This record gives sequence, structure tokens and C-alpha cells, in this order.
Amino acid sequence: MKGDVALIAGRAFPREVAEKRKALQERVERDGFGPTMEALAYTWFNRLVAIRYIELHGYLDHGYRVLSNPDPAKSMPEILEHAEHVELPDLNRNRLIAEAGVSDFVCGFLRRGCQTLFLVSRRG
Repeated sequence: MKGDVALIAGRAFPREVAEKRKALQERVERDGFGPTMEALAYTWFNRLVAIRYIELHGYLDHGYRVLSNPDPAKSMPEILEHAEHVELPDLNRNRLIAEAGVSDFVCGFLRRGCQTLFLVSRRG
């Protein structure tokens, strides 16, 4: 750890990543690898099913499907077609597009969107 940066396998990550990684390591040591992965798989499955239900019933504020596209001819999720127009907390769209371009903006959008949608719950 160096201030707000954690070095993991030679790469820099925000401090929060190191804290979450440590919590995951402790859980694996306490409960075992298999049971931990099974619990995480169930958590992710439930979240994805919930998102699918929410998108099909029109409960998303931005109005775009996250996991699918209403046009059956398209395989790309609808939200990626409209990524430039969706607001997410802590995502500075204009700065990201100016610094990195639209394709990197979509990657940043996905990364920040996943962090917002899939906050990992801490289970003791």
C-alpha cells in the first residue's frame, strides 16, 4: 500500500480493491474455496436475474436494456448503443471522452456501471 494506491502483482489499484481482495482471501481461508465461489456464483446469478426482470418490466430510469436488446437482430445490449447518453454516479463522461475517445468511454462506462450495479455485499 502506498497512500490511496495498492500494488497487487505489480499493478496499481485503488485502496478499496486491496481491502476487498483481503476480505475475499479471508473468506476463502475461513469457508474454503469451493463454498466461497458457490456463494459468489449464486449472488451474481441472482443479480443478473434481477437486472433481467427489471429491464423487461421497464424499471430502469434510463430506459435502456442492460443485458439485451429489444431488436432481436442485434446481439449488443441496448445500453451500449446509448452509452454516451446515460448518467452514472461518479462518471465524468465529457472528461473521459475528451481524454480517451468514445471506445474507451464505453469501457469506462461499463466498468463504472458494473461497480454501481453489482456492489459486492459483505457476508460474515
